[in-house]
Amino acid sequence: MTHFDPVKLRRDFPLIHESSEAGSTIYLDNAATTHKPEAVLNAVSRFYRQQNANVHRAAHKLGAIATIEFENARETTRSFLNAKDKAEIIWTRGTTESINLVANCIDFKPLDEILISALEHHANIVPWQLAAKRSGACIKVIPVNSNGDIDIDAFHRLLSKRTRLVSITQASNAIGTIPPILQIIESAHNAGALVLVDGAQGLPHQEVDLQTINCDFYACSGHKAFAPTGIGILYGKLHLLNEMPPWQGGGEMITKVTFSESDFQLPPYRFEAGTPNIAGAIGFAAALSYLKNLDRAALHNHEQKLLAHAKSRCQSINGLRIIGHPQHQAPLLSFTSTTMNNKDVATLLDQQGIAVRVGHHCAMPLMNVLGVKGTIRASFSIYNTLSEIDQFADALESILNTNLLITAPENTLTTEYDSEEKELADNIASITKDFSAFGREITPEKICDQLLKFRDWQQRYRQIIKLGEKLPKFPNALKNESNQVTGCESAVWLHCYREEGVNRLCFLADSDSHILRGLLYIILACANHLPPSSLATFDPTELFKKLGLDRHLSPSRSNGLHSIIEEIRKKAVLLDN
Repeated sequence: MTHFDPVKLRRDFPLIHESSEAGSTIYLDNAATTHKPEAVLNAVSRFYRQQNANVHRAAHKLGAIATIEFENARETTRSFLNAKDKAEIIWTRGTTESINLVANCIDFKPLDEILISALEHHANIVPWQLAAKRSGACIKVIPVNSNGDIDIDAFHRLLSKRTRLVSITQASNAIGTIPPILQIIESAHNAGALVLVDGAQGLPHQEVDLQTINCDFYACSGHKAFAPTGIGILYGKLHLLNEMPPWQGGGEMITKVTFSESDFQLPPYRFEAGTPNIAGAIGFAAALSYLKNLDRAALHNHEQKLLAHAKSRCQSINGLRIIGHPQHQAPLLSFTSTTMNNKDVATLLDQQGIAVRVGHHCAMPLMNVLGVKGTIRASFSIYNTLSEIDQFADALESILNTNLLITAPENTLTTEYDSEEKELADNIASITKDFSAFGREITPEKICDQLLKFRDWQQRYRQIIKLGEKLPKFPNALKNESNQVTGCESAVWLHCYREEGVNRLCFLADSDSHILRGLLYIILACANHLPPSSLATFDPTELFKKLGLDRHLSPSRSNGLHSIIEEIRKKAVLLDN
């Protein structure tokens, strides 16, 4: 086995190396996008500094140089993937556009069947739904078992003479499952079906030989394989591409245009309308050349060691449940917390410099199959180390099993108010009693004094969580659609009522996120017991800036707060009319 030194390799990646030197970030969000080696950064910079021109048809030296570099990049990609002809390599913006291209260019007929699996990313679901709606074709879904593996027997039962196309992931971005694509492709071809492989998560971690795989189409993205964003490829067998019409019209893809009709170029240019991402293609080729010069088997072994170590550490952490136990798995780990909101866990990891992803990972149907709303995903790459896995696991264990565990909220309303059998109107006075008192003694100044004495952000977040514990419990009777705030990743409910006898408003609020409960505590302390006219322009952002929260909240969390503030304004305007 070849010795692999990830510490030495990290020096090739400026952002990773500099973060490591500063001790600032452990990057475990590689399934979303990878960092770029110096070779890629230099290739892109060199193009813009020394070669920048548009490609094809230019009658000047720079144009010729740019065209040569652009087409050399296509050849590098062809060689890396072992395609037969460089005309089979089409530049796209990424996997999503590649799949959409095929979905728009295949002439599906009514009663045609498109097989996808329950593992798929939305990019390998939605384009086929649109194609089916246009054509009358039917989508069938290959199920997965409880471990997250493809049910291969069910696949064979679903496969029929009506199956026009099978579109399957090379590796699940949500739970890491690696399906048996060679078996699937062979069976599909025997049934007369075409096969598209979504290689977005496969290319960075597996050696890809298109002649061995023998799929009809292969889609992948550069940015998940150490290349720039906004560039990807669609591979298609040449005889299929020759039969497919263009899906976008414009410059570059034509041979002749009149006002009555147009003639189109041969592949690949037929599918590359407009000015392409020239620098991106050159950067993609540089990334593939970088990978080609490494020992791919050694890289694979290293990533699997990272995954095995992460599983071993996380299996022993109380309050954590690993989601998916596939037989073959890409280097990523999905899990949920049984004691805290997943987004809170991810936020607290971020405060310790550990970057993970949280949510449904653009795989909502799979989340439904697995019985979860979403997961926390830690995904690993060639530059991650076993030491980073230990730091991640230590931080996770500290978050889930120490004093950050959430206790029951204080001032909890009695459960009789949550009974769905009672009429809400009969109980509103009792339900709002605790909230009416809330906010009279709590002022923004007191909150600032309480939080600003903590310089360490982990301690400050701990205090915000404790503030959330003081927020009175929101009654189930009010957790309805009319009170739910849209635009928040976590569930948030907000109810407004007028104080009896005075023209002042009070708000009840709650969230399934403990951090958001703390932030709601701060917002309600500012908003409660004010007249509607004052709340129409309610804006506590200066307070959040004073507390430094504007610098530490993620964009999604920040957008959620803005949605809450906007909802307070809307309710105030409604009650003022």
